[in-house]
Amino acid sequence: MPYKWLRGRYRFTAVFIEHLFVQDHCNYDIERALEDTKECILESLINALKSLRASNTRVLDIFKEAAVTVHLTGLPKCMAKREEADIIEYGLALLQQHDNNLVAKLYEPLVLEAAKRFFTTSEYEELHGQPFI
Repeated sequence: MPYKWLRGRYRFTAVFIEHLFVQDHCNYDIERALEDTKECILESLINALKSLRASNTRVLDIFKEAAVTVHLTGLPKCMAKREEADIIEYGLALLQQHDNNLVAKLYEPLVLEAAKRFFTTSEYEELHGQPFI
């Protein structure tokens, strides 16, 4: 089923349903609607990263390190420090309970895809003087 990736992802499912209502997908292939929704979500996440870059480059660096760790290990990254938890405010991580502590947890594939797209753009290169990847 092409829409399996929506299971358990309430925010993205809401965006998908909203996308179906706003766009006329009655004569539309459901897979095409899903792809359109993914692109819309990725664009929104990249905009969140741009906003983060403009307001707090230290938190952006923390997010970059976490994204690389998740990408290389395939394991979720839990972050408990206050400045690490700031990425929750940008919709880039989930707030979850871990060992009786609240932590920011990064593992969402669409967030990681947005990070990959953002950090490989010329904007990142201009900001840091070198490409991310």
